[in-house]
Amino acid sequence: MEILSTGEKVKRARIYKGYTLKELCNSKISISKMSCIENDKIKPEDWILEFLSDKLEISFEYLKLDIKNQIIKNIDDIEKKQDKKNYEKI
Repeated sequence: MEILSTGEKVKRARIYKGYTLKELCNSKISISKMSCIENDKIKPEDWILEFLSDKLEISFEYLKLDIKNQIIKNIDDIEKKQDKKNYEKI
């Protein structure tokens, strides 16, 4: 289970899809703002996450989860599994 910040998720997805910052922003978001989002200097608004999730074809909910909430979700997922002896392995 890899835990990434929202900015890291966006940057990885953008690079994977082969978009430049300019192509991703598409006059909807300034390039400097997108750079700040990717470098986790600012938290994106929901409308930006919705735009990015559509453009990058990834889940809005996945983008919205910050590091703390991802850790909480992962712990909950592990606790729900029946094999509680192998937490570290999971």
